[in-house]
Amino acid sequence: MIGTKYAIEPFFFSSSLNRIPSRYQENHGNSGDHITITLPFVRIVKHGLGLSVDMQTSGRYPEGALSVTHGRLEHELLAIHMVRSPQSSTLISFHPKGLRSSAAEHLQSRIMDAGYSVYWKEILESTKDPTFLLLIYLWYAFYAWDQAFEDLYGYINELETTTIVNFEISSAQTIHNVHAHLLNYALLLRDFEESVKFVLNTPNPTIEESLRTQEQERMERECKHLLSEISRLEMGRQIHTERLRNAMDLLFSSVNIKDSEQMQQLTTIAVRDSHAMKQVSILTMVFLPASFAASIFGMNVTNFDTDPNIKGTLVQYLGTAITLTAITIWIIVASQTNAPGSTKRERGWQRLAWPVHLLASIPPFCWIGPRQNDNSDDHAEVTGDRRV
Repeated sequence: MIGTKYAIEPFFFSSSLNRIPSRYQENHGNSGDHITITLPFVRIVKHGLGLSVDMQTSGRYPEGALSVTHGRLEHELLAIHMVRSPQSSTLISFHPKGLRSSAAEHLQSRIMDAGYSVYWKEILESTKDPTFLLLIYLWYAFYAWDQAFEDLYGYINELETTTIVNFEISSAQTIHNVHAHLLNYALLLRDFEESVKFVLNTPNPTIEESLRTQEQERMERECKHLLSEISRLEMGRQIHTERLRNAMDLLFSSVNIKDSEQMQQLTTIAVRDSHAMKQVSILTMVFLPASFAASIFGMNVTNFDTDPNIKGTLVQYLGTAITLTAITIWIIVASQTNAPGSTKRERGWQRLAWPVHLLASIPPFCWIGPRQNDNSDDHAEVTGDRRV
């Protein structure tokens, strides 16, 4: 490897540095080809495990890290350039400095562990296609996604419980933040799916013709398996989105219920105040004619007696005040549609007779005293005659 030179397109490095998903094949004819995959993905970083780069910044929202219960979901990068040739094949992974990406040593150890497993060991020993090694890298990204969604599931459970118990409007910001990250994850999963399809649709040109069909069937089987798992991740993401939407609806419904309760309390207070004001208005209506009469009798404009020093007697005042009060009450009650003894069909001038209707509605026994037994003898005589 030392001193070996490879002709790699510059866009491979620019895509890696800018975290742009890319897929490219450079065909060199019989000498093989070069394939390039740049794939951003998400994995969980536990608390206290090498959080060297803080990506959770408001300026890069929602591409920053999402804090969950046991860590943070951070964006990472898988940048691979594979050289496939008849003599040997080389796989180059790029790890930009300053960006959050899996360390080369960590990624190498994961690939080695996968090679020692029973399943992949059998495939790698029986195949002549080095592209299956590239497929292991894609499975590494998938397992990172799966673990991240597992932690996200627990975090959303806690978020739903908090929303149901506390009904705090501040929870809406957290729900919106998680929902925005899930929308971003949808794009990343779609790029992940396109990368797997790219590997499936770019067979190794260096494979012998006799083995090409067998290798292609095996590659198709493995890629379809990975695609089905990616579909499962997308389904889980959609479920998380629906759960967040339900939590948001529940939060807003709870806030509306609280607002309705407060409005009901305010309405009760307003009705109580209106009753008090109505009582004050009734008192004012009762005393207003008397106050008007007192003002008239206190004026010096017109004297009610031949003696200029006498303005009016107390009897005259009481008579005038009571008369005006009765007329005022009569007119006000008659102007109401629910006047005593009247119906809504009656006209205004017909309701002026409400005192007559009121007196007529009083039972007779309230006006007539208990009957006397003066005619008891006559009654007995009549009864006796009937018996005879």
